[in-house]
Amino acid sequence: KVFNVGGLGVDGINLEKPITKSNLEKELKLKFLKRNILVTFHSITLDDNSTKHQFNEILKSLSKLKKTNIIFTYPNADTFGRVIIKMIKKFCASKENSYKFKSLGQKKYYSILNHVDLVLGNSSSGLLEVPSFKIPTVNVGDRQTNRLKAKSVIDCKPKEKEITKSIKFAYSNSFKKKIKNVKNPYGTGGASSKIIKILGKLKLKNILILNKKKILFIGNLIISKYILETLIKNKRIKVCGVITTKNKFNFDYFDLTNFAKKKQIPLHSWSKDNKKNYKWIKKIDPDWIFVVGWSYLIRGDILKKYKNKIIGYHPSDLPNNRGRHPLIWSKFLNLYKLGSSFFIINKGIDDGRIISKRYFYNKKDLSMKNLYFKMIKTAQKQILDVVKFIFSNKKKNIKIKSKTGNVWR
Repeated sequence: KVFNVGGLGVDGINLEKPITKSNLEKELKLKFLKRNILVTFHSITLDDNSTKHQFNEILKSLSKLKKTNIIFTYPNADTFGRVIIKMIKKFCASKENSYKFKSLGQKKYYSILNHVDLVLGNSSSGLLEVPSFKIPTVNVGDRQTNRLKAKSVIDCKPKEKEITKSIKFAYSNSFKKKIKNVKNPYGTGGASSKIIKILGKLKLKNILILNKKKILFIGNLIISKYILETLIKNKRIKVCGVITTKNKFNFDYFDLTNFAKKKQIPLHSWSKDNKKNYKWIKKIDPDWIFVVGWSYLIRGDILKKYKNKIIGYHPSDLPNNRGRHPLIWSKFLNLYKLGSSFFIINKGIDDGRIISKRYFYNKKDLSMKNLYFKMIKTAQKQILDVVKFIFSNKKKNIKIKSKTGNVWR
């Protein structure tokens, strides 16, 4: 459900008491003239040539103005923002009545809007806040395309002649008269209180807060690939690393190397030196570790540091049938009801706390391959249970003792 409450920027205007003209002149070390223009321009693409070209067209237009204060505020100091800053410095060094400010801050910015004739550039502020001051915005280029705009906004192409024409139009008596009582489409204020009021009436019990958990995934079987895919698709999860290894002894071996590289996930090949594994995991710094389709023991510093944070998978009705090759044994013994269990890994053999268990069924005429993929589908469905578990404050699980059940070898 969507609630239209207006723009939060307007709230800021109403909260700030403007600085008087004389005090503002002292703080900014300038004298307002009959004409004053505020310029804010941001980089538009990942191509500095486009940014440089467009801003140069603005400067060429501004250079022709006489007896006009031109007040620049700096863009963000990113790679292409620095291109603009360099151009501003050069312009101000040669043009009289031009001023540059790294950051005016909210109070000074809103105060200066009371004393300038128009705002020029491509900043969203020209759309969201400037209309509240009943002055024109000359919006250059496509950065604000398809956004809601007041009647005081003049769109123009990033060309010198177009910009000059738009500035002239902004100063015309006809346009000034047109926007004398202009309304800001983002409201008159009160958005904050409206949001609080709406949230107070909503039932938020079942709303998920999407603070993603960082997951390290360990595995090297076909099921590993499918469960990893399922985790990647989950919006509450961020897979921050993958550990795999060469293991062609298993009939269902799957090398996750190329898969991880394609998904641009950091990758580590399991080492016999556990210290190397621990060092890499520590660098990745996961919130939780998933181990699915893995025959190596998780031990030492890894187990110690991530105690109760390592989730394993076993295709059996835990605590029954712990140990190796449970699916093969189940097929060999012709068991009908088979389990699929996620649990917390500890020092024992598949005997940690069970956090999710579901069942699937083995029919006599079902091939081993089809049974295997039936197991995978069951495990994929359980991922939702497991994700709920790691986000839950009340960690519900089924406690088992290592003496219960049996172990297959």
